Amino acid sequence: MHSSTDAVLDFFCAGDVAGFRVVKHHMDRQEVWSEQDFICAQIREWLSENKIDCERKQLPHPQREILVDLSTLIGQVPILFWMHPNRFPVFNDASLVKQLLNLMGDVDDEKVLGRIERCFEWDQHKIGFLLVNFYLHNLAGARRPANKLTAKGLYNIFEAAGRLRILGNQAKTNLAELRLMKMLVATGYIHNILYLIKHKKLTPCVSFYRTLAKLSEGCRAQIELFHRLPQCV
Repeated sequence: MHSSTDAVLDFFCAGDVAGFRVVKHHMDRQEVWSEQDFICAQIREWLSENKIDCERKQLPHPQREILVDLSTLIGQVPILFWMHPNRFPVFNDASLVKQLLNLMGDVDDEKVLGRIERCFEWDQHKIGFLLVNFYLHNLAGARRPANKLTAKGLYNIFEAAGRLRILGNQAKTNLAELRLMKMLVATGYIHNILYLIKHKKLTPCVSFYRTLAKLSEGCRAQIELFHRLPQCV
């Protein structure tokens, strides 16, 4: 007898979106849920065998659509975290990630928030910034999660971007840090961070003031209306 798990994998590998959607409602949901680790492993292996890394070779549209539909059976988090074939902390397909974030419930947001730092540690900047914007409520037409990224959370992401600097692309790291610094300013979170530093509740990382110095003079002048910055800035 053909199991529901086998059916999921067969439709995925064939890229048969219509067939999957017809059969989906007749599948044994309990079986699919209980076999989610196996399903994730098999799909990860298929992606690896087909050299689909979502950088040099993109995820085909039919497979993306099936993964979105599959997420209603096994949840969005397993697909986000466990299906991508390489080292990345989150599935490296921006379109898929956006769709899964919109389907996700608030209960899973904390898990995703906890992955953003790792995205920046491993130079997964495109997905990292997508997640940052989503959790700052900056994505038009997207779900507005109850768990919004905090000032300290955004600072921690800034720090994570340069954590493995010696292993990553220096220019990309510098650009990511500057973009995150501009986000700290745009959100007003920079004031929270400078307050914590002033009262010795936070020790800034080495690149914090160096990146702050790269902001425009006008931007720095606005910050200095409220905070005294070091002479090097």
